[in-house]
Amino acid sequence: MWYQRYRLLLVIYGICLVVGVREYLISRGTAPPGWFSEEGRELTEVIARVNPRESDTEFLESMQALWGGDLDGFERLLQEALAKDPKHDNMMLRFHAQHLIDTGANWLDVNQALNRWRLNHPFDPEPINYYMDRGPRTELELTAMEDALERVRWIDRVRLEPIGRAGAEPPWRAIIVFRHGVVADVRDVMSAVNLVRPN
Repeated sequence: MWYQRYRLLLVIYGICLVVGVREYLISRGTAPPGWFSEEGRELTEVIARVNPRESDTEFLESMQALWGGDLDGFERLLQEALAKDPKHDNMMLRFHAQHLIDTGANWLDVNQALNRWRLNHPFDPEPINYYMDRGPRTELELTAMEDALERVRWIDRVRLEPIGRAGAEPPWRAIIVFRHGVVADVRDVMSAVNLVRPN
């Protein structure tokens, strides 16, 4: 079929179309459709017909499964996409690393995912969020924790912030920006946080 030959071109046109519509709607003051919407679901279905069994397509399908509450489908599709070794897909590799952190995966798996992302996209400025059940209680502790984190070899910059204000001690997150070309080890973050606020 003709679309098999031009499937990559059609995918690029589809993404350009979404970006163009988004920019047009933003310029008119209307909220743009996102991937986690009916429009995003329909676009993913079109891409899956044109470009099936590609890692990018499976990643989009995994996001749609997550949006629809199908956690098993999400995990299966994401693992299938990652098994194809998609070095080019910055978004997928970063998302996978963040997903492992969010779900409390083993530090070896987190490190492998973080360094896979950083090895293939060393100049990506996007941060990673590291979540903590308990953050600093005082300004002095906040400064000490930020300082301890910024002393980690692979961290370029870090910002700490509470998540919500429910309860006496809300959870916190560290927003971490990576230093180029340095191997990351998530245990360094755990050690820096526990140095200031031991469990």
